[in-house]
Amino acid sequence: MLGKLFKHEWKAVSKFGCIIVLAQLVIALLGNIYYRSSVWVNLFDEDGQLRNMASITWLLVGVVGLILMILVLCAGIYAVYIYMGIRFYKKMYTEEGYLTHTLPVTTHKLLISKIAVSGIWSLIITVIMVLTMASLVFAMIGSILKGQQVDQNIWEILGETFTVIGTVYAEEMGVNLTAVGIVSLITIIVGPFLSMSTLFGALTIGQLSKKHKGLMGVLTYFGIMLVEALIGMIVGVVSMSMSIGKMLEGQSVGMGGTMLASYIITYSISIGLYVISYYIIKNKLNLE
Repeated sequence: MLGKLFKHEWKAVSKFGCIIVLAQLVIALLGNIYYRSSVWVNLFDEDGQLRNMASITWLLVGVVGLILMILVLCAGIYAVYIYMGIRFYKKMYTEEGYLTHTLPVTTHKLLISKIAVSGIWSLIITVIMVLTMASLVFAMIGSILKGQQVDQNIWEILGETFTVIGTVYAEEMGVNLTAVGIVSLITIIVGPFLSMSTLFGALTIGQLSKKHKGLMGVLTYFGIMLVEALIGMIVGVVSMSMSIGKMLEGQSVGMGGTMLASYIITYSISIGLYVISYYIIKNKLNLE
């Protein structure tokens, strides 16, 4: 039955997801065509100076355009969260919820199917967003380097830069960037599912209200985000204080514990809200 729920949920939201993905691909295509054009290759002269006023104008237009495209790409992520949140609330806690909760499936399967589908689409759109942003920036920088006739390509420059940064972090802060990269990659993959669990948990708590259930759910979500940020800030301040003390004593400073703590906080809140959602749906369901 879980497979049928997943298939139905995927079919229901795929149209919206495909529209967002198509918009991202159009931005990537148009942006790369523009930033790989001869305009950017010939923007600077041999001495690294802008050739003329037209070059200054093209540079400003390109930078502003890049910022706008990045903002539009980021808006796509927020659009996904808004759409998934509204759909979850309507299907679970409005009149449509009466049909949803009469299905011969467990509460766990209902929640897992909605979190899984929403998380997958969020992950897909996030990955495409990151790749699109990277392709636009690389296209811009690559064209400028080509125009300057730099022997190294952008990948070689980035490789050398990250090697230097990794050495500094390892020696001065006790942070292994390889390990951080692996953990960050795992978080990027798991993060959308945790975020959806948090969002759906907040909406579930909000439906306990007698009035303005949807609004209370949104306020609950922002409240949870605020609490999470405050906890993270406190952990960061404590860690910084300890690091300063170690630096004054001439000891090496390690930041790995701080990063681990932030991950634990995020994971704990998301898992906790899933449990709360399950309990409320099972015992405290209050449909409109």
